Amino acid sequence: MCSILIVDDEETHRTLFKEILERQDYKIYTSHSAVDAIEACRLNPDIGVVLTDINLGGEMDGISLTTRLRANKPEIVTLVMTGYNEEYPIDFCMSLGIREVLYKPISTEDLLNVMDCSIKHQERRKRYLLMYGG
Repeated sequence: MCSILIVDDEETHRTLFKEILERQDYKIYTSHSAVDAIEACRLNPDIGVVLTDINLGGEMDGISLTTRLRANKPEIVTLVMTGYNEEYPIDFCMSLGIREVLYKPISTEDLLNVMDCSIKHQERRKRYLLMYGG
């Protein structure tokens, strides 16, 4: 099973999501910025799902991060979360290959359901790319 990277500039969100997902035996990495997340993905090839906030408070937002990550690692599944309803339209996010847009606050049940589906999707995508190329 692949690992999950949580990217959020707010430590409380990173910690909360990490604790919830670790209780389900997921291996979790966390990053506080897009730059740190890119480095984490480079150093940890087992990362297959990235959950990132859209607003990361730095030079690069979560949308730009997902675009960069998918350019380098097409099998990665990206999910974005936001506290705002219309920050980026859902259809725009989906056109970039983002699998889900989650709105804060995110319930534990929703988080676990989305992660379970995303892990399965990542495994299928990885197998497909191995068989048919990128």
